[in-house]
Order: sequence, then structure tokens, then C-alpha cells
Amino acid sequence: MARPMPGPGRARSKWAARTAALASLAVSFGIVPRPAPAALIRDNLYDVRALDAREAWAVGNFGAIYHTTDGGQTWQKRESGTKSPLFGVDFAGPEDGWAVGKSALILHTADGGATWTRQANPISSQKPLFKVKALDARTAWTVGDWGAVAVTHDGGATWEDRSLADDVVLYDISFPDARHGFVAGEYGTLLVTDDGGTT
Repeated sequence: MARPMPGPGRARSKWAARTAALASLAVSFGIVPRPAPAALIRDNLYDVRALDAREAWAVGNFGAIYHTTDGGQTWQKRESGTKSPLFGVDFAGPEDGWAVGKSALILHTADGGATWTRQANPISSQKPLFKVKALDARTAWTVGDWGAVAVTHDGGATWEDRSLADDVVLYDISFPDARHGFVAGEYGTLLVTDDGGTT
């Protein structure tokens, strides 16, 4: 015999209880949720990069790029020039940043996000890029699907293909300094370099 579906009152009670529990947990840890502007809620956002306690960037579906300079109280939508999803964003400082996304898309700004320019790169357009790490205004790394790895040492004027032979999906990349880097991907993939990505 099939179990009866809970009535609307029960479903609401469960959601209310979960919401109350989450709110209590958030308060216990000092996390105070702030509602975002209505325009922001309609976009799926995939990555966020905070430059400091007040300034941050977020990217997402349909080329969405959002920027806050007041700690998230307000967000301004920036023109990206694309409708492709953007999956990763990073800034080397207040002026120089990159965003990456579907079809090996790489966007760059050198004016604090006022304008974004598409950068040519050798990665196949079949490969989405998921994460970008900016080390400084000239050096950045990006990783993505099918083992995609690329690096620039000239602010994105040229990108070098360092893709893996394996078709593994690479989701994240981090460099604490110019020589040491880490990449994480599917099936427990963890890659390490201690020579600036030469090996």
C-alpha cells in the first residue's frame, strides 16, 4: 500500500522547522544571511571572489557578472559582452581580473571591471573552463573539462596550452605563490607543481 502524501500543513511545518534550525545554526556561528537584490536572485551564480571585506565579484549564467563595493549591501551588474555561462572569476588586484566559462571562454578586465574583453586561447571550444587563478596582473592559470589547463604570463595577450593527456575534469586551481600550485578534479585527481607549472 502506498504511503499517503503529507498534507500542505505538514510540508510547511517541516520547511518551517528546517528554516528555523538553519537560522539558529547561522546565528550560533555569527552568520547573518543578507537578502540579495531581486535581479541577482534570478541568475544562477557559480563563483565569487572577494578582494577584501567590502569588494567582491560574482559570475554565473548568461554571462552574468556582479560587483559589490559595500560588503554585499548592493550589487551592480556589469556588461560582459557574452551570454555564455561564466563559471570562474578571479582578480589579481582591484584593476586586473579574469572570468572563464563555457566554450573555453576567457574574459579579461584591466580597468576594474568597467569593460571585459574576450581573449583568444588555444583550448578547444568544446572544453568549458571552470576556474581561473590570477597570480598577478600578468600571470593567470585556468582549468576545465577534458583536462584543460592554460596559463598566461603576459596579461592574457597569449595563452599557453598545458592540457593533460587524460580527459579528466579539472574543477579548481590554487597557487599560494608563483612556484607552488594545486589542481583538483574528478576521480580524486590532485595535481601539484613546485616549479611554477613547468611540471
